[in-house]
Amino acid sequence: MHLSNKFIKQLKSGQPELFITDDEVFCVTAACLLHDIGHGPFSHVFDNEFIPSVTAMGIHNNEGSRFRHEDMSVALIADLFKTNNIEMDDEKIQLIQALISPSTHQAVYQQYKAKKKGFLFEIVANETTGIDVDKWDYFLRDSRNTGIGISFKYERLMKHARVIDDMICWQEKTAFELYTMFRTRYELFKRVYSHKASKAIEYMICDILTYANEALEIIAKTKDPHSFLRLTDHIISEIEFADIIEGGKGMKGLLKAKELIRRVHKRELYKCCGYLLLSAEIVAPFNPSNANTSESTPSTATNEKKEDEHGSHAKIEYHAIERLWCSDLYEIFKEQESNKNKDNMIEREELKVHDMKVQ
Repeated sequence: MHLSNKFIKQLKSGQPELFITDDEVFCVTAACLLHDIGHGPFSHVFDNEFIPSVTAMGIHNNEGSRFRHEDMSVALIADLFKTNNIEMDDEKIQLIQALISPSTHQAVYQQYKAKKKGFLFEIVANETTGIDVDKWDYFLRDSRNTGIGISFKYERLMKHARVIDDMICWQEKTAFELYTMFRTRYELFKRVYSHKASKAIEYMICDILTYANEALEIIAKTKDPHSFLRLTDHIISEIEFADIIEGGKGMKGLLKAKELIRRVHKRELYKCCGYLLLSAEIVAPFNPSNANTSESTPSTATNEKKEDEHGSHAKIEYHAIERLWCSDLYEIFKEQESNKNKDNMIEREELKVHDMKVQ
């Protein structure tokens, strides 16, 4: 919130010809503060791992399978002002919502584009260049909390930003700062977000939620804002201390979830059995920019069409790559497990394709 407020005020004072209003300063600041309130427990683990996992297993409802944290943020914002009796013009609320999710608020987005104020949508989350205050904020937060030093300084980029042709641009002399920004992002992903221990715990949390879903009806709580508010990080403790009712719904899965929580506490984590690095050749067929080429996949082309209809930017389908590799690995491990069981006469729980995790 602080960085977005500082940034838009910098643009307002440096370029008065943009005619940035106080209401727009407020809305951009509020959007930055509220844009992630729609995340589920454990943030991206819930959105990007748990939801796709239960969808793949066929244990979902229509609402859960289409869950986007941006949509939930929009719904919560509408409810937030109403239930707390906060007087706010509908126009302001709609702008805040549009800044968070332009693809679902095209009328508002196009209205501001027509007024040459499309740059307002590049401050909180810039889908065009990837340079935005959301990244700057989590760089500072996560580097401080993990003790990893970074050399990136947002102040110079903020100072030398200008709006040209309704886009936020930077002077050529800031090229190294921009390089440092993307390098910092790479380092944090390499050293923190994609660290094997981090991914192991993420996958274990995903499996805990998946096993407990039937008993606690987790997916069902994503249907509306009020029930969604009951989903917090405390859900792990809720699962850990939940009573086992003999013959109750989902009790078998709940027992498995409790066992995984015990393993996390004892640091008996999932083991990393290898790394698969993405090459340009592997990524190319899943890149929406190649959707109209002969190398594109049907699903990619379909997704790009849907994204174009909303006027937003489609992203590389990394989950599709993961699913493809999971299928290949599943066949390999299934054959190996079958041979082991025959040789050792050991009965084990059947390996399923959704048990495979690829990072």
